Amino acid sequence: MYAETTVRRVLSNGAVILLEKVHGGNSVVIGVGFKFGSRNDQVDKRGGAHLCEHMIVRMLNHHLMKEGFSGYKIQGSTEREEIYFSLRFLKSDLFTYLDSLFRFVENFCFMKHDFESEKKVVMEEVLISESSEVTKLDNAFIKHVFGGSSLAFPTYGVSSDIENIVFQDVKELLHFLNLENVIIAVTGEIDCSSLEETLVGYISCMDDIYAAEVEFEKFDSSLIIPGSKAVESFLDATYFLYGFVAPPRNSEDRLAIFALSSILGEGTTSQAFRKIREECGYLYSIQSDFRLYQDVGLFMFTGLTSSQDKLDLIMDALRSLFDGIQDELLSDELLATVKRNLVSNLLINLDDLYARMFRLLKHEIWFEKNYSVSDDIEYIQTITLEEISSVSERMFSGPEFLCYGT
Repeated sequence: MYAETTVRRVLSNGAVILLEKVHGGNSVVIGVGFKFGSRNDQVDKRGGAHLCEHMIVRMLNHHLMKEGFSGYKIQGSTEREEIYFSLRFLKSDLFTYLDSLFRFVENFCFMKHDFESEKKVVMEEVLISESSEVTKLDNAFIKHVFGGSSLAFPTYGVSSDIENIVFQDVKELLHFLNLENVIIAVTGEIDCSSLEETLVGYISCMDDIYAAEVEFEKFDSSLIIPGSKAVESFLDATYFLYGFVAPPRNSEDRLAIFALSSILGEGTTSQAFRKIREECGYLYSIQSDFRLYQDVGLFMFTGLTSSQDKLDLIMDALRSLFDGIQDELLSDELLATVKRNLVSNLLINLDDLYARMFRLLKHEIWFEKNYSVSDDIEYIQTITLEEISSVSERMFSGPEFLCYGT
């Protein structure tokens, strides 16, 4: 189900509007993205971006209930370099919700008691996350790779730092959520022409009461200290993370990263699953993942095995797969399969309005451009065996990081 119509409009105040008409369905999703995340937190106030996200969701929910709305779904999420919000409701109510949303923006404010209440909620979420053995290992791995960089800050924050965040801190953080830093995406069965006119009318006349340029500390690759790190864990099994520094998200090598992940560790047809799980029986689960940021990336494997004694066997098996990419694994047949898999994943995700909305926002934040589905499919077809092999050789011969529970 491709989009029938897509619109990208950049307003004079810097705000970006993205619209995508999709036939069928009863609902519409409005998504808002800000180029600001946990990477922008202060060292002693990690969790500030997350708390800011919570405050906006809290106040919007209270506003909508006060105006008599119900039956909607509102969500927020904080990532390392972005904050996202989404609101889903019946498509017949689109313009009624828009009127209410812009009243909310124009009159936005929150009181200290709202802040204190939501701070307790965030603290609960952080404490629960910190009590998770898997999350503890995930955080240890990211810190192992990125060291003292702000990229290593947990996206939800740190409990001891949440205590340090005061009312004024969140008010100042809201300055980063300004019109020059906002992307608005709407997807569903919409009339793009009338909706564009309405949104432009609303946003063009808004005063940008906040004006603060988002900055972050660039990652210094010279500080990388590769190796393995054991973390005390109370899991009965051994959970591990194994990874390599990868190209950033706007690199020309990103498609090869997608292809390598598909080949090595995505799903039950991947090489790692077939060789290490099914043939060798060294572990129960293994999968690959990649996280691409503005100035650096991370390619990684996560897995779960019954015994720490099997880690060396698992690492040797993975390295053997890396060598195989250079020697005999890559073929025209495998390349055709990878392209089919990437296209299939793209099209399957398009069945979800949330995924469509995030796709629009991510494209704008990452590339400042709207790529159609056809553009993405054509891009996938350009990947070559030589590109996959080259990126594989450079990445897997570089510094490697291992973190595991013990």
